[in-house]
Amino acid sequence: MKTITINGREFEAIHSDNYCNVYNFHYEGKTLNKFYKKSSKVKQEIYEDWHKWASETDEVEYFQVRGANGFTFTLEALYVKNNQVLGYILITKSHNYLYLPKI
Repeated sequence: MKTITINGREFEAIHSDNYCNVYNFHYEGKTLNKFYKKSSKVKQEIYEDWHKWASETDEVEYFQVRGANGFTFTLEALYVKNNQVLGYILITKSHNYLYLPKI
């Protein structure tokens, strides 16, 4: 498993056809409020921590909540360098992924 560190956070780098998520990515600025009337303190703290990380990281753009259910939520963003999209970031409860184009 190859990992890439982005601003202090580890991501599993996956060269995959799932990179196509970049082309299907639709930014709507979704936050926890879109999915929960009142999110728990723990969910809010996790979201705020990742949101702060994303806003402080030049290579991360279009950070948002991808989806949620009653127990957990998933985050997504684009990995960008020099105005070129290089990958798709997916953050789950148990894992951080960076999808890159297949080599």
